[in-house]
Amino acid sequence: MRLRFRINLRYLVLAVTALFSFGAIVLKQSDQYLQVSAAVQTIEFVNAASQEKGPVAPGSIVSTFGNNLATRTEKSDANPPSTELAGVKVKVTDSEKVTHDAPLLYVSPKQINILVPKEAKLGAAQVVIKNGDAVVAKGDLKIVASAPALFTK
Repeated sequence: MRLRFRINLRYLVLAVTALFSFGAIVLKQSDQYLQVSAAVQTIEFVNAASQEKGPVAPGSIVSTFGNNLATRTEKSDANPPSTELAGVKVKVTDSEKVTHDAPLLYVSPKQINILVPKEAKLGAAQVVIKNGDAVVAKGDLKIVASAPALFTK
């Protein structure tokens, strides 16, 4: 049995460009077109001080890493920190299904640092990162009463 593939060069260039731009892509073929869209990334969070995975406490600084999380780099100089930087918002839905806007300390295409909302209830939480109206990443957090870590440098 012999298989033959025919691909339009324009679609190949579009798919390769999307792969390098988004890191993960979803290709969907219809009758006359090829649709390319970014896949939502699954992310993990680490304690910003220890850089270790694990439970976090309300009010602690956590970091996450990925691809194309933001379109540009921006840090917060506000006190309290802003809940939107460079068009990025992070929503934390706690164990009681209450959604909180997370204060953002730093956003870049490959990293985001947030404060775990002080109002978040203890237990399992879901996090959604939005760049504009698009969801770019999702992940889980375990929120506990205390999770000490120190910045050493």
